[in-house]
Amino acid sequence: MSGYKFMRDVANARLSIVHPDGTEIWRLTAASGHAMFGGVLTVTGALVVSAGVVTLPNESLDADSLATTAYTGANYATVANVNPIGGGLIVYRIKTAAGAAATINVTVTDKSRVIDAWAIPAGAAGGAGDGITVGNAANLITTTAIDGNVADTVPTRATILANAFWEIAAGGTLRIITIDGGGANLPAYDVYVLACKVT
Repeated sequence: MSGYKFMRDVANARLSIVHPDGTEIWRLTAASGHAMFGGVLTVTGALVVSAGVVTLPNESLDADSLATTAYTGANYATVANVNPIGGGLIVYRIKTAAGAAATINVTVTDKSRVIDAWAIPAGAAGGAGDGITVGNAANLITTTAIDGNVADTVPTRATILANAFWEIAAGGTLRIITIDGGGANLPAYDVYVLACKVT
């Protein structure tokens, strides 16, 4: 059935099926002293959930297949206001190029609210006036640029997030702009933008 997900909990040797609303509806736990993901679990049939009975799809789940289907932002539900169970966070990772200032656009799949952003020089220190901004298309989310004038490997965070623009629509543009203080000698930066999916 569409929307049902397998979830693995390696630490507790547990495999679950989760309803689209986030409710765990079925759980398989390995016996004490045994690893759930060391071998292969094969299940057959169509996935049917009815009257408390779950029939699993014709699918083989092993450590390799679970690893290759690791969760991405697509697997997270939206985070509602006053959500009693919380929700997952999404990280957008953007690598900027060294040299002149540049703009990088990322088309986001789902409506997302940016709640944090930081940058780390990669390979060299930044210079005076260097920085990074995070935007919702042409609208700045980080109205004060992230300071890029720091030593190599030193992270710096956004200090202001404009809540008028921090929600990027599905199909909208997450925009990273590097600012060159002069000399077209920016280092490369690893930029990370933390967000949650919202309605």
